[in-house]
Amino acid sequence: MIVTKGYATVGNILMSEAWEIAIGIGTTPAWADNLTLENEYARADATVALETGSVPYDTIVFDHIFEFTEIVEISEFGVFRKDTGNMLCRWVVSPVTAMPSFLMSVLYRMKLVEA
Repeated sequence: MIVTKGYATVGNILMSEAWEIAIGIGTTPAWADNLTLENEYARADATVALETGSVPYDTIVFDHIFEFTEIVEISEFGVFRKDTGNMLCRWVVSPVTAMPSFLMSVLYRMKLVEA
């Protein structure tokens, strides 16, 4: 994400909102105009934190641990604003097979870069 107000300011704005992480079974590549996951399987509240990379507070982290009760191949992920459902990002990977009682930690790091 390109920012013009300073890393900590933008990070704190993002942290002041409630976010969710969604997982799905879609395989269509991510595209700039995506508004949803292709085939959402589950969604849960995300924990949000600021991290320091090369500059203090230049990385925002969204994470959640999902537990499974059935066999499913997870292949897409997204971060959504909880109150509006607006998608911040979506990414697609090679399918990961989750089994019953399987725990999957989903962690998304967004690097803030000044314009």
